Amino acid sequence: ADRSIPEHVVLHSLCGYIFNKYCESNVEVLSNLSSENELIKIYKSFNIDKFHILQIKFKLLNLFIFCKSIFTFIFSILKIKLFGEMWFIKKFSLKKIYMGDLVYDHYIRWDHSYLNKSFFDRKFLKLLFILIYEFYFIDNLLTKNKYQAVISGTHAYVSVSAISMRLALKKNIKVINIISNNLRIFKNYNESLRSELYMSKQVFKNLSKDKFWKRKFSIYFQNRLKGKILYLTAKHAYKNKIDVKKKDIIKIFKNKNINRLGVFAPHCFADANHASGKFIFRDYFDQFKETIQILKKDKNTLWLVKPHPCRFLFNEQGIVEREIKKLNSHNVVLCPENITPKSVILASDLFVTGRGTIGLEAACFGKKPILAGETFYSHLGFTINAKNLKHYKNLLYSKKQLLLTNKQIKIAQKS
Repeated sequence: ADRSIPEHVVLHSLCGYIFNKYCESNVEVLSNLSSENELIKIYKSFNIDKFHILQIKFKLLNLFIFCKSIFTFIFSILKIKLFGEMWFIKKFSLKKIYMGDLVYDHYIRWDHSYLNKSFFDRKFLKLLFILIYEFYFIDNLLTKNKYQAVISGTHAYVSVSAISMRLALKKNIKVINIISNNLRIFKNYNESLRSELYMSKQVFKNLSKDKFWKRKFSIYFQNRLKGKILYLTAKHAYKNKIDVKKKDIIKIFKNKNINRLGVFAPHCFADANHASGKFIFRDYFDQFKETIQILKKDKNTLWLVKPHPCRFLFNEQGIVEREIKKLNSHNVVLCPENITPKSVILASDLFVTGRGTIGLEAACFGKKPILAGETFYSHLGFTINAKNLKHYKNLLYSKKQLLLTNKQIKIAQKS
């Protein structure tokens, strides 16, 4: 199931080549690219020669799928009008297969549409129709053929890979998910609705058997805190930053009467909002806006808002800063750019994020993070998971310092 990205095409071609040569399989490629596209030629160079091209203009003769898509599209628009946008994001399905997250996350991905969203603009309607058409096309393909497995490059966005993954798993077809250096085999539908990094009981059990996990963790974590790993978020979060103490942070903002410090670390607003599972807010920007309004009322706490270090990848510089300035609050302030995440985590009495890796980092330092949604580590017992908006507010106003036991810290470090 082609993702149309060069790295994935090479990885999938290699995987297909291995299946053909060593497993005597007959690998086929499903893509919405033209048969003359350069990426399709890469598949051919690995002796993969059967293609299903999914472009609508080549398939208008398939009147049944096209007409069915038109009918479903119109019916879906009426349901959005009736039930609202949140219904679409949280509940929209085709043949009882959840699809609303794929459309919405794709819709807000590149052009800050989360700021001025409309489910009835041309871009959204086009995405919705493409998803419906591709869904029925792929459903028909998987029904007619007895495939043993699907090779997929993602479970997110309106992509051939994501749609194929969910459909295949509903039909009890295994999915081989290959993303960069991660390869996982998905066996049931629910696995496709959460992060590919999800720490299952079996994966965690296998990690626990490693006698050298502490040493490996120590080496990795120290390199992470120095900005010496390739992972972009950690690299930009720590490189050329300084460590400071809690009293120094409070001094910066001249809040002599406040000894309690809270930290809120929002996400990149455009990045795969629902790819990790359920989320109590509409999206990451909605969480940010709602959260700073809640924090503004907590006058006894100095709240530092630490923008995501990789927001430049989505041209989001200045959005957090602008909203904090509009808030005009003395107790909700921007974290200085030159301070490390380690410093603010250690200084914090309360640490809040959506569901990013910084929450896991906080747990490794012994702080119990408050999360607004599911993530690959949220079920392991060292996080506080908000059930709804009311619960989330109560957690943010909590007067307790949320610390982890040594056992919980160890579980976080293994994760």
